[in-house]
Amino acid sequence: MLTAMIDQTSLWLFVVGFALGAAVVGVLLWRLPRREDDVSLPERSVEAAWIAGTIEQHGGSAPGSFVEEVLDLHAAYLQAPLVPGPPRGAAPPPLPPPTRPIAPPGPPPAPLAGTPTGPPAGTPMPPPVGPGPRP
Repeated sequence: MLTAMIDQTSLWLFVVGFALGAAVVGVLLWRLPRREDDVSLPERSVEAAWIAGTIEQHGGSAPGSFVEEVLDLHAAYLQAPLVPGPPRGAAPPPLPPPTRPIAPPGPPPAPLAGTPTGPPAGTPMPPPVGPGPRP
C-alpha cells in the first residue's frame, strides 16, 4: 500500500513539475524580445519610417532613407567580428592638446532677431528673487 501511494505521489509530482516547467518555458519564449535578425528587409523600411516619424514628432529631422541607412549600418556592425579593446590595466591613450577656437576676422556676428541679448555692459545685476534669509 505504501509503495502504491509513493508511485501515485511521484506521478503527480512529475506531472505538476512538467506542467510548471512547460509554462515557464512558454512564458519565457513568449516574452523574449525580438532579435536583430528577426526583422525582415520589408519590415526594416516600416521600422525606419516609424523611427523617422517619432523623431519628427519630437521636433527633430530624420528622413526615412537616412534612418534606413543607419539601421543597415547597425546590422553590419552586429555581423562584424569583435574588435579587441585595449588590454586590461593599460593606461588610456593621451588626450590631444586642447585647441582654442579661432575667431573669424571682422566684427562679431549680430544676434539673431528676437534673441534676448541681456543687459548692457556695466549694468548692476538685480537682487536674487526668492525668500530672504531665515531667522
